[in-house]
Amino acid sequence: MLALPTNRALGAGSEPGTLRGDLAALGVSYDLDFLYSVYEENDTDTLNVFYRGTAAAVPSVGGVIGYTPEEIPLDRLEGNALRKLMCRYINERLHARFSVYAGDATVGRFKIVVDS
Repeated sequence: MLALPTNRALGAGSEPGTLRGDLAALGVSYDLDFLYSVYEENDTDTLNVFYRGTAAAVPSVGGVIGYTPEEIPLDRLEGNALRKLMCRYINERLHARFSVYAGDATVGRFKIVVDS
């Protein structure tokens, strides 16, 4: 199964033990543009926060694999909620029209993001 990069905190710069720190330590060159989705997993009481972003360089180390949005093997992502989130991301990226989702893994609300 494939997974997205995760951590308990976003962090700043290359702060160890954070998402940004982990990406920096792996040598991933990235830009996190905006909040993308916040949802709670009903069965585990876990709050998931996803950011919209891009990676300019993804080295082949530590099991890290970089994909263009069109290449993401959706059938290898763990869980229906994550697959739905990535399908939404691919579609929104294709049309350059993004939204933010808030809710749980099955029911929530979308708000369109307007770049200024």
